[in-house]
Amino acid sequence: WMRSMVVRAFPRGDSGAVARELLVVASGGGCSPEEAVKRVVRLLDDQGLEPSVDDLRGLAQLSRRAGIPISQLARAEAKWARVEREMLVADHAARLSVTILIPLGTLVLPAFVVVSVVPVAMSLLGTAVGSTPVPW
Repeated sequence: WMRSMVVRAFPRGDSGAVARELLVVASGGGCSPEEAVKRVVRLLDDQGLEPSVDDLRGLAQLSRRAGIPISQLARAEAKWARVEREMLVADHAARLSVTILIPLGTLVLPAFVVVSVVPVAMSLLGTAVGSTPVPW
C-alpha cells in the first residue's frame, strides 16, 4: 500500500525540459529553428521517447515571428518546465504526507484506545461507583 502511494505521489513522464534543452544544443550550431526541431525530433524518436513536436514547432514559429533566437526561447521554456514539474511533485508529496496518516487514524489510534484507555476508564468507573474493580 505504501509503495503504491509513493509511486502515485511522484508522477512519471517527460516534463518537456529535455526536448527543449536538446533544442538549445541543436540550434547552437547555427542551423535554422525548423532544422533544429527536425534534429531534436529525430533524436528523440531514435531513443524511443515521444517528443512534443507541436510544442517545439510552436517555439520555432514564435522565434521566426518575434525575431528571438530559438535557443533563448527553448532555454526559458525548459526552465519553466522544470519549475512546473518541481511544483507538481511538491504538491503530490504534500498530499502523500496527509494520506499516510489514514492508517494511523483508522487502525492505530482506535486500537490504542481499546487496549489502554478503555480498561483504565472501566477501572476508574468501577472504583468510583463502589463496586469491585474490574480485573484487568
